[in-house]
Amino acid sequence: MKAIESKIQKTIKQHKLLSPCDHVLVALSGGADSVVLLHVLKGLGYKLSAAHINHMIRGDEALRDERFVIDLCEELEVPLKIYHKNCPVFAAENKLSLEEAARIMRYEALEDAAYASCCPKIATAHTENDNIETMLMRLIRGTSPYGLRGIDVMRGKIIRPLLSISRDEIIEYIAYHKLSYVSDTTNKDTNYLRNRVRRNLLVDLRSNYNPNINAALSRLSANLKTDADYFDKELDRICDDYVVFKEAAAGIDAKAVSELHPAVLERLIRRCVKFAAGTDKDFDHVHNKMVLGLFCMNSGKRLNLPGGLAVSNSFGSVFIYKEKYDKPAEITLRQGDFVQAGDSGYFISLSSEKIYFRENFVNACTGVFVCDKITDSLVLRGRRDGDIITMQDGKVIKLKDFLIRQKMPAFVRDYIYVAACENKVLMVLTKEPYAAFEPGLTSPCKMHIGLWRKLKDNG
Repeated sequence: MKAIESKIQKTIKQHKLLSPCDHVLVALSGGADSVVLLHVLKGLGYKLSAAHINHMIRGDEALRDERFVIDLCEELEVPLKIYHKNCPVFAAENKLSLEEAARIMRYEALEDAAYASCCPKIATAHTENDNIETMLMRLIRGTSPYGLRGIDVMRGKIIRPLLSISRDEIIEYIAYHKLSYVSDTTNKDTNYLRNRVRRNLLVDLRSNYNPNINAALSRLSANLKTDADYFDKELDRICDDYVVFKEAAAGIDAKAVSELHPAVLERLIRRCVKFAAGTDKDFDHVHNKMVLGLFCMNSGKRLNLPGGLAVSNSFGSVFIYKEKYDKPAEITLRQGDFVQAGDSGYFISLSSEKIYFRENFVNACTGVFVCDKITDSLVLRGRRDGDIITMQDGKVIKLKDFLIRQKMPAFVRDYIYVAACENKVLMVLTKEPYAAFEPGLTSPCKMHIGLWRKLKDNG
């Protein structure tokens, strides 16, 4: 049985899943796969904690699983956290399938347990068979080559050390080491697509088409992951030329449509969706066509995507963004301050004299204002209705009109920072920052408001 441990160690090393000193949280259901995962990682010498989630779906059977997991962790001296999550209620409230609700609540619990246990990695017990089933489920529902690649061996802090291990190898390991485990009776319920794929489709494919279907699909998965890795590296390079990422939004330059191959463009759009939403799970080919259609429409058009995303075209770009986001927090500013301006990328300073140099920073813009006109109401905040700004020709205009002149998309305007006294805007913290014109600078009492960018550490 050393062969299984060797395969798992090879997966860990090949994909750099763990370092020897890592503290790992094991997602422990009590089923055969997770029991093997816990047993193998314990044998390999990793420091472990475990988390078990009772989804409150299976009644007494779920309580049986919980008791089993508690006993197992006591025997192996592994710290354990138990979570009770009412998935049926969560599914009903959020109009989700029971499977999707359980998945969401399971990963929320695992994230919480990892944080509480100071674990930088969360190990789940997905196997080669799970990967194959996932591929077929996505193929049946319709997917892209990116989706057809199956389950990733690592996604953020989530790692899957058993992804190269078959279910037959799991059962052999269980028998050899005489390990106990529990079985989930819902795994036999063919109302669930995964169970139909496992118990019907794969059996038919193996019997009547290809006895080595698992190996064939695993090779396909590996090839598609290699392709995806190549495209990811290409996108890293391409994004600099075509995409601007800001807050929970991504703007794609319209020239991408004519200059990029459709295969690259589709992946570029998907990356922008993932950046804005945190996931691209529900984004499919139909949504991609909808986004592409916006490039051909007049400025100002808008559509909705799954996951609370909105897409709009404005000033020669298509923007993908979260429809709801937190607006900039308000920060009171006083003389002598040097504070970070939220997530604008700037630091802001207030001083009676102009500062020409600040170590590790470069000055982006400095505005000079008469002290008498700056009161205790000077704040750093988001824009508001009624805000005005003085242009360099002395004309006072609405801040909204100024931002439109700057060709700033409507949704971006709500999360830029401004320095303002009441409704009078003194500084606008955009990519090209702007200091308002201040008449009457003959006064000896002046206030300098400086914007600074931190120099990148090249060390």
